[in-house]
Amino acid sequence: MIHQLQYVKMILRKYSDGSATPSEMAMFSLICKIYTEEEILELMADNIREINSTLTTEQLMIGLPIAQSVIEKSLKQGRIRNLRLSLAIAASVFLLIFPGIFFLKNYHPDNTLGSNECTYDGDIRTRYYSCNLLVGDNKPVLIDSSVTGIVTRINDFEILQNTPGVLELRKTGPNKSYSNGVLQEVQVSTGPRQQYMVLLPDGTEVRLNAMSFLSLTVNKNDNTVQIGGEAYVQIPGVSGNKTVFKTWNARIEAEHAEINISSSSGYTNVVLVAGSLQVADSNDLRAISLVSCGDNGIIANIRPEGKPVRDTVIFNKHLDIAQALTWIRSNRLYNGVPLRRFVQDMSRWYGLQFSSLNCIPEDLKVRTVICSQAPMEEALAIIERAGVKIYREGSFLSFCPPDKDEKKSFNYPNNQNSRDVTLHSGQDPQVNHLQ
Repeated sequence: MIHQLQYVKMILRKYSDGSATPSEMAMFSLICKIYTEEEILELMADNIREINSTLTTEQLMIGLPIAQSVIEKSLKQGRIRNLRLSLAIAASVFLLIFPGIFFLKNYHPDNTLGSNECTYDGDIRTRYYSCNLLVGDNKPVLIDSSVTGIVTRINDFEILQNTPGVLELRKTGPNKSYSNGVLQEVQVSTGPRQQYMVLLPDGTEVRLNAMSFLSLTVNKNDNTVQIGGEAYVQIPGVSGNKTVFKTWNARIEAEHAEINISSSSGYTNVVLVAGSLQVADSNDLRAISLVSCGDNGIIANIRPEGKPVRDTVIFNKHLDIAQALTWIRSNRLYNGVPLRRFVQDMSRWYGLQFSSLNCIPEDLKVRTVICSQAPMEEALAIIERAGVKIYREGSFLSFCPPDKDEKKSFNYPNNQNSRDVTLHSGQDPQVNHLQ
């Protein structure tokens, strides 16, 4: 059905008006991989004509800053001669490539997006960033776009970079299997405000967020990868073998899937984007299967009163995929998310250390968009405008007054009876935004 044009148009239309089901969202992701942007624009033409007469000037203008290049290209090629239709196409491109359409269409005019956006709107281009490579007991090596070709070899294994921003780990044996060479651990890690792509030997693509890492043991015939921090994982499933990801307290196993993994000590959050997988605690005592787009599994350490720490498994359905993956975008949209979640994302991106989040009221939510290249002060200003004060405690930041004894473990937000705090971040004109 993915090659039936009427079906594809229907998926595009439902995604644009915010009515797509989780399975249709997964199909939309597949469409974007199969069709080029120009082909999607052509398929959207009929839908655009239908909505053209009902769009307000404000709605049409929302997409202009990001889709200007599309307009100019279309006009130069003579494919689009009507300026109003060009604006409609621009808005449609914006709505297609910027998840959060429903939020934008229903936002109050006073709360429209301002100058706080990046000039470039799309997935963060990892070729502008760097990572650290550590092999065995050797010194870490900085990998950036200046590194090309083979970085190192370990028996039947080599590490190379042919595409800037993509580090490839490759088996080189004639039958692509490891010999009985020396076992060595390979670790790839990122620092603050960095992202990097890693291509694993089985074809799996891993996008590492800031302050994150992956490690695996080479010259060992298994597909187990350790993940810390946050990563977006795409497992092609071409090898016929299951890939296993381990975090501090969980085990994730999949043969063909797209997954967002967020983990820290005692906590793992897995969101399924496509395919299927199984997530279990580190002792394989409790496990759940994620089979639909938006399925969410959480493995968390809890300490019942008077009892030892144990893992608990939480299952949720219909999570907002665009919100879960906002960290991969140049413009990060937060549509009514808990302030605690925003703080966690910003602390990872900027490498901030907060001693506790317990003094952030659980019901505070935030609506904002922030450019990935915005200065740290902008993110902190958003947090403080939400109504919480930030204190310094040595090298840590805290939301608790210095005279308040705050030693409790992190509590997960209660999303019921919450209130929205509508915020806007102001872009620092001195920031050099990536183009």
